[in-house]
Amino acid sequence: KKAAMSAPVMACAKLLGNGFVHYMQKAAITLGRSGGQDGKEPDVPLGKSMKISRSHAKIAFCRESGRYEIICLSKNGLFVDGRFVSCYYLPVPLDSGSLIQIGDKLFYFLLPIRASGSGMENIEVTFPKLKISTSWDAKERTKMVCAILTHGFDSWKELNKIAGKSHSLEAVKALSHAFVATVIHHTGVKDAEVASSLSKMLRESQPAGVASYGPLKIFSRWPKLEGMAVAWARRLLLLHRIRKAVTTYGERAVLDGVDAISGDSPAPWWTRTHDVDLLRGISRHGFGNTTAIRNDPELCFSPMDNAKLESTPLPDDTGKPWPTSEAIGRRLRNILRALTLRNAKYNRKSRRRRVASLTIPANGSSGQPKRLKQETR
Repeated sequence: KKAAMSAPVMACAKLLGNGFVHYMQKAAITLGRSGGQDGKEPDVPLGKSMKISRSHAKIAFCRESGRYEIICLSKNGLFVDGRFVSCYYLPVPLDSGSLIQIGDKLFYFLLPIRASGSGMENIEVTFPKLKISTSWDAKERTKMVCAILTHGFDSWKELNKIAGKSHSLEAVKALSHAFVATVIHHTGVKDAEVASSLSKMLRESQPAGVASYGPLKIFSRWPKLEGMAVAWARRLLLLHRIRKAVTTYGERAVLDGVDAISGDSPAPWWTRTHDVDLLRGISRHGFGNTTAIRNDPELCFSPMDNAKLESTPLPDDTGKPWPTSEAIGRRLRNILRALTLRNAKYNRKSRRRRVASLTIPANGSSGQPKRLKQETR
């Protein structure tokens, strides 16, 4: 019996959801509502919800592109990574880890980690099964979730230190990714756009194969996670974008090229230097760790500067030099919005440079290139 359970699964791909697994063992499958009047069932029955058509979608391998595609067959449509797909749309390519929503059913499309053979035949797939789900008790789980929401799900150095010697780094990584996967699952029904962004971030940051890990059982029935999924998803996105901006541009140059931050300042004494050091402090010490950020001697919130700030009370005359968490949260959202505009502006300039550098043979010449002039509006 143990040998049979450990045997590899012969499949081309896998659909994985909460309490739902389907191994795709042929080039094309249909998905739809179960319990048809004619007695015909789709290859993948998705329940009896009236939001799901009897023949709702089809997943097939396209030999021309060498990729799997999903085709919507229902007027009710579906979502792929948070984007709506109608029955009038062209087939949508699927990546390993793509999040699909049909009615209220959410699941991932996962490709094999290891495969042997060629073409669509004789593909031997091994989908790993985690053996660490029972090694985390409720207290450890809560501690690690707090650490992930403070430092980010990919801050392995900090997370491994908090986990202690009782858990390996691989176990910490698996727990972190499984927690994010569970957050995405509960967020998708309430906010598909946030779930799509978090799913994309998870695929880009994790090594090959980790996307095939399903949510751990210790997260499957946690009412607090279900209720806080959207707020936690936004927190994880915020931490990831801050870390990415600091890593890409450097701590001190993180706001270079960014226009003035919109909205009110968190405090009367707040300047652009405080914006930069706020991002630096969160990247170093985590979100909400106000004490460590204010006591960091390399930041402008150090005790020496705090003494100067004490003489400048907040607008509510409380005399406290540090803004409220709500004010800091609003400021962070405005900063990230400005960073997004900066990145979009740089991307447009980069595209213009690439177009301007294109060359074509001049008319009547013997192959000598002629540079195109890019007109900018």
